Amino acid sequence: MNKIVISGNLTKDIDVTVNKNDVLVGKFTIANNSKVGKEERTSFINCVLFGDRVEKLVPYLLKGAKVLVDGRLEVNVVKNNELYNTYVNIYVDGLEILKFVNDEPKEEQKVSKYSKYKKAK
Repeated sequence: MNKIVISGNLTKDIDVTVNKNDVLVGKFTIANNSKVGKEERTSFINCVLFGDRVEKLVPYLLKGAKVLVDGRLEVNVVKNNELYNTYVNIYVDGLEILKFVNDEPKEEQKVSKYSKYKKAK
């Protein structure tokens, strides 16, 4: 079983693209604060959301919004020259907005057509 539940604040507005199969892909990063003894730590977790939910959530997944996500954790280690980089992603199954940035989305944040999004390469 691979399941993670984590909360945090969005570090920037959701980034939306359309993949090669014409499926919406929403990417966002959450900052999760934790305490170990007296030391406070912030972890930055990349999240990926697919499908029609992306379009519906664009007006609300804005920088500073507090969210609770659950999904599948994936860790990738990539070797670049002699260095290893570790990437942590959550493929989102469920998402709850715990604190909205504002009550009413701005007009430019309202979305209706896929054509607004850039096509993934």
